[in-house]
Amino acid sequence: MPVCWVGIGANIGEPRAAFELAWRLLAEDPRIKLLQRSGLYSTSPVGQHAGGTFTNGVFSVQTDLLPLALLDILQGIESEIGRTRTVRWGPRTIDLDLLYVDQQIVNEPRLTLPHPAAWYRKFVVEPLVEIASELQHPVLHESVRQLRDRLNHRPLMIAHLGPLPDGTTSAEFRQRFPVVHVFDGTKEPTIPAVYVRLQTDSMVGATKKGVPVADLTQTPGEPLQRLTDFLVSVLDTPNRIESW
Repeated sequence: MPVCWVGIGANIGEPRAAFELAWRLLAEDPRIKLLQRSGLYSTSPVGQHAGGTFTNGVFSVQTDLLPLALLDILQGIESEIGRTRTVRWGPRTIDLDLLYVDQQIVNEPRLTLPHPAAWYRKFVVEPLVEIASELQHPVLHESVRQLRDRLNHRPLMIAHLGPLPDGTTSAEFRQRFPVVHVFDGTKEPTIPAVYVRLQTDSMVGATKKGVPVADLTQTPGEPLQRLTDFLVSVLDTPNRIESW
């Protein structure tokens, strides 16, 4: 049976209690076999309206259910625990994101696999490295550990596919992100870089095989806000607070 990796997070109420309830509800489904759980991590909120500090982790299950059927179950558990979807990237009682289903690649209106942000959001990457460091990204063809190491390179080279957003070179931006170097993505970096796309018409370099590209065209906010939220998620240092 395929192994499925799920990200879990919350910053409202009692996250640990919500996580335990979600785990028990999954255990009650005979079609799902529970496997591993990472520790729990304290992580920085991402987005203008995200609220306070999050608690995050990842876990794995095994099932013959199709990915969309598993997604329905996860979203049903979210609703049962009290998740409401009023503000995108807002505070939440629980969040269950389907990250990987073995090496499957899925592009459906409701589901993209692997999760488009699973390879660069530190609140996902660090828990995954803890329990699945050799898990391969089926599109980027690098392990979770290799992707994490790329993100940890300093200075962090961010190659932007398209014109740089206004404010990217401001003193305020440089002061907030001193370990980041943002440059024109048409130029070849001398050290491993992370490419970002902020606008749908920014296609320069997008076909470079094997180069990680963070597609931020569908994330909330104006281009500079999108880039800022991306950097917050990439530069975060999740703190492992307890076992789970």
